[in-house]
Amino acid sequence: MADFAPNFTPRLKLEYSCQSSRHVMTWRLPISTTRGAVGPYVSKMGAFLETLADKLFNDWAVVSTNFAAGGSDVFLPVADVTQPTASAVITGRQPGDKANAIQFVGRGENGARASFWVFGSFYRQDTASVTDYRIHNAEDAAISAATGILNETPPTLVAIDDSDVTWYPYANFKSNDHWVHKVRGGG
Repeated sequence: MADFAPNFTPRLKLEYSCQSSRHVMTWRLPISTTRGAVGPYVSKMGAFLETLADKLFNDWAVVSTNFAAGGSDVFLPVADVTQPTASAVITGRQPGDKANAIQFVGRGENGARASFWVFGSFYRQDTASVTDYRIHNAEDAAISAATGILNETPPTLVAIDDSDVTWYPYANFKSNDHWVHKVRGGG
């Protein structure tokens, strides 16, 4: 498979915060997508996040939404993604929750991998649906709805090679190494 520059396709980048930390979620868009045509992708991202709303901590907040054209590393603001009605209660949240993330994974038509992470969700390794570090659609309605939005709601997201992505019917659960280190250091 050919190598592609990280900026080969246009990207939609959502910056968000949770637990006093900022995170970024990036989606790849078809190469023909322009800044003026990004609205349907922003709507899709909002719908995706809303499916996870009852699993997102209630301090989860959209900070900014930006777009970079294919071949460019310059991200410019676009209309913000609609703030999800995050409702997972903060009471009882543990410091280690800051490191936990769920990963949505797919594969492009030409074999390229695609994935992105969502931090600030109320999933823990000790819960029934996360014991094998993978949350299948049949185990969790929010994950099922989220992968449904990714696969079935137009417009289609692409892999780095600009081929349409099929998203797998699950999300991986992992404590992110960078954030584990920060939590250990008191951050």
